[in-house]
Amino acid sequence: MNEHSSQSIVEAEADQEVFTRPILPGKPLTFRIGEMEYEVPSTLESELVGTCAEHFRTPMQSPEHPSLPFFAYGLFKPGELGFDRLEDMVEDCKVGSVASGRLWIRDGLPLFDHTLQGNVYGTLIEFKGDMAENAYRQIASIEPEDQYAWKEVRVHHSSGVFDANVLSGRTPARGGKLHDDNLWCGEDDPLFNEALDVIRETISSAESRDTKDFFRLQMAYLLLWSAIERYASLRYHLGDNAMQKVMCIAGDTAFAEALMIRVGEERTVFRADDREKKETLRSDNARKSLRYYYQIRSNMTHRGKGENRDFVMLEKSLSELLVIFDHVKRNAFRPHPKWR
Repeated sequence: MNEHSSQSIVEAEADQEVFTRPILPGKPLTFRIGEMEYEVPSTLESELVGTCAEHFRTPMQSPEHPSLPFFAYGLFKPGELGFDRLEDMVEDCKVGSVASGRLWIRDGLPLFDHTLQGNVYGTLIEFKGDMAENAYRQIASIEPEDQYAWKEVRVHHSSGVFDANVLSGRTPARGGKLHDDNLWCGEDDPLFNEALDVIRETISSAESRDTKDFFRLQMAYLLLWSAIERYASLRYHLGDNAMQKVMCIAGDTAFAEALMIRVGEERTVFRADDREKKETLRSDNARKSLRYYYQIRSNMTHRGKGENRDFVMLEKSLSELLVIFDHVKRNAFRPHPKWR
């Protein structure tokens, strides 16, 4: 082992493959195969750090009494992006339930505050007896512990009054804003509405096809990816690894359907940091296509006036991905057929 091995984050025998980084300022992350050691590119290093942080993060614990029903006021209501994680474990939903409190909004997420006077509308979810603990683990896996803590509240419904578990916001006033309404709807997020309108307007106004239009399309493309990443966070999990969350969208049948309809040609894009590597758009391959669209986002750098090919590729990709994402979003937010 080298002279810094006693201070390395990871140690291994010489014949093993291992990532190491001596705990010294300015030292890069390296990958060692036998006696050979290779420096990891900074772009890959940031992705590895995000993956490790997500993998090793301390998960939120389940509530003290998992036999109680769950009062959902946000992501896990029927018709919201998180409900499909729970649906197979649900016995019944009491839509139109009410708990005493107010809602704060922080980072686009609703936070329940039981200390304030008011009413919060949501759904009381009763889990199947042998699946309650697993259901709460699913909830805990998506919600960050630094945002929420479990509380027990009294919930009112036309069929009676019930004790229930609720996700209560941690110090919601810190960086939060009181919600103007007593009901939260994820589909109302500005990134899913006004942002998409701005993108449509940008596409339709790009008539001169000059450098300014090129920059406007780039801004619109980045805005679209902000909406996509927000959707992926809400639907899949709220961790830090953006790429991991985004790639989950490729498994959505709505994405594959829209891709087949909207994309009529195969295209390739080369990585700006490595011209030997490329991503390919194919209407019959959702994962490859999503990587293609993401690579265009990653390649966005100032190139002077740019080439006409760059303009055409960006314009096509923006128009395609906007329609595809809008289809995915609308499909995900459809009212639940049974509990609405």
